[in-house]
Amino acid sequence: MNLTRVIAVLCGLVAPWSLAQQHVHDHGSLLMIQENDRLQIQFDIPAANIFNFEHQAVTSAQNNTVREFMMMLNSPQLFIQFNENCRLSGMTENVSQVFLKTKTDQHHHAHVEEHHEHANVIFSYEFSCKQAVRTVQLPIFERAITLQQIEVQWIDNQRQGLLTVSRNTPSFSLLK
Repeated sequence: MNLTRVIAVLCGLVAPWSLAQQHVHDHGSLLMIQENDRLQIQFDIPAANIFNFEHQAVTSAQNNTVREFMMMLNSPQLFIQFNENCRLSGMTENVSQVFLKTKTDQHHHAHVEEHHEHANVIFSYEFSCKQAVRTVQLPIFERAITLQQIEVQWIDNQRQGLLTVSRNTPSFSLLK
């Protein structure tokens, strides 16, 4: 994809994507970019829908919830599935830095007050795919039981689009 086309495509995505960045409980977003055999995806989900809290873990039970979710992140098929043959080549997340309480945090947060800040769980995967992804299932709804819908923005070598996927219909097609 040449630079002019990338800039034009990204300009078309900026306005709607900035709307998706608003923090609304029960609504998440998914960005999918496929260029040739490389597929990058990023989930942005309200922490309340993943953990039932939106702050760094305070209790050991909350910390266990975060740790369990971090283990699940190692299995992308728990969140997104494709009919095409794709191999995971990388993963990033903000969970360990934002939500996990460490031993040093325990000393600094002896008198933790409840914060009412809104926080999102953001995690990304990169895949190498033998062919273009055309059918996507989102089993993330099974893990985030209060999540109601995900706004999906996608781009590939020839097209781009925006659609909303709901808990009731957790799959979509990118076919022409």
